Amino acid sequence: MQATSKRESGNAAPQLGHVVFAGVVAALLAMTALGVEINPYDGGISPSSGTFVSRGLVPYRDFWLLYGPLAGYLMAAVNAVVAPDVMAVKILGVILLAMQASAGTLLISFRSRSLLVPVLAGAASAGPAAFIGLEVSSWTCAVTCALVALWVGTTSRSRRWDVAAGILLAVTTGFRLDVGAYAAIALLIVMRRPWQLIAFGLAAAPVAAALLIAVPLPALFEQLIWYPIVGPRVYRAIGSPVKPAPDPFAAVVVLGYLWGSRVAILVGAIAAQRLRYPASSALVIFAALCQLQTLGRGDIYHITQAGFVAFLCLAIVMVPSIASGGLVARSRAALVTGVCLFLAALSGIRPTPTGYEAALMRAAQYVEERTSSEEPIFVGLTENRYTFSNPLLAYYLAGRPPGTRYTMYNPGVTNRDDVQTVMTRELEASHTRFAILDRSAAQTCEPENASCIPGSEVLDEYLRANFGLVADFGDIVIAERRATVTGRRLVAGEADRTSVR
Repeated sequence: MQATSKRESGNAAPQLGHVVFAGVVAALLAMTALGVEINPYDGGISPSSGTFVSRGLVPYRDFWLLYGPLAGYLMAAVNAVVAPDVMAVKILGVILLAMQASAGTLLISFRSRSLLVPVLAGAASAGPAAFIGLEVSSWTCAVTCALVALWVGTTSRSRRWDVAAGILLAVTTGFRLDVGAYAAIALLIVMRRPWQLIAFGLAAAPVAAALLIAVPLPALFEQLIWYPIVGPRVYRAIGSPVKPAPDPFAAVVVLGYLWGSRVAILVGAIAAQRLRYPASSALVIFAALCQLQTLGRGDIYHITQAGFVAFLCLAIVMVPSIASGGLVARSRAALVTGVCLFLAALSGIRPTPTGYEAALMRAAQYVEERTSSEEPIFVGLTENRYTFSNPLLAYYLAGRPPGTRYTMYNPGVTNRDDVQTVMTRELEASHTRFAILDRSAAQTCEPENASCIPGSEVLDEYLRANFGLVADFGDIVIAERRATVTGRRLVAGEADRTSVR
């Protein structure tokens, strides 16, 4: 009867040594990806947001943002003590992956003393860095908070613990609304403790109220509701996850992650049904909900991120009470060991550097040297009919505010006539003098979705009429307002100063 009571009331204490060890494993594996180039778009969202909020700008009102604002404020705090630098972002990315692995182990180390548990968490957390680079991702921050919230919520023994779980859910939502909702649903299904949701609502209400007061409701709806739901399915959906993979081996990894994640969740669900610990059940539900992000845009980026939580579910089979020993015990250990080796092997994969990161840093330095700290800049493309992405990281590297609130490129928004008209008006009103333009991504789109529908030429006509090239760094060029460019020699090669292409 005592064992039954333990199962019903909560989980065994976590193995704190394993929690620390998981972070060490993740950090060691992640550090091998320090040479991988940061994605200038996805990897630039949080750093650029940090630059903007440090200038007093309000998310959603003064600059576009699809996620919660907390990652931007985290980066603003980092910017207060560390100068903008690619390596600073990567090191912080290592730390966040280590924290994510430790948070996962905190939740899954119940009843199991096997070292395979922290190794699994560390390898699963660090593996994706080999492909998507090291960055300050809102997803990683949110998942880390969510896992701690699940641990607190499923271990709850009093109202104080329930309140703490609710506050952690609110913090999770501050990083990503969807991840916060997934964790809240998991706790609601498993625990059904009203104070967790009450505390969640009370903690989130002041932030929501402040945003409603400061930001027009249509802007909030467009950025936090409409585009996150509609955008990935209309403008970024892909027919097959293998197509965007950078090489054949990466395609195999994508499929391994995609189907391996789903098998891991299924295996974990079967084990959790027998184990009947709240933490195991909550983890399986949370992992299954996280897979939703692979349905909108199932590329290597989103599949590997969601895969971390899925592979954590395999730790449930390591709990001794599921099998007493023999062939079953050896089989489950072999399964988890194989997954650990597969995930750890990803750390040995190195995408070939393209030189893009170096070009972006040179361009940012060029603009930084010629502008004051409060002078706005624009970061876009040499051609802006297909606005699939832009190098957001440049705002962070240059340490400059934006000349328009449409900082984050998204097809279906930034290539519309009405939006580009607003952008040109704002660039005029802010007297933006320099534009950092990406040449390599100017024609990027995907035939499988609506991103390849040609958009407005308003912005292109404005840039051609008012800006001329003053620096060429290969993939990245610098354009300066024409009134200030007369007689200046082009940096890093000759080009037509009347065109920004």
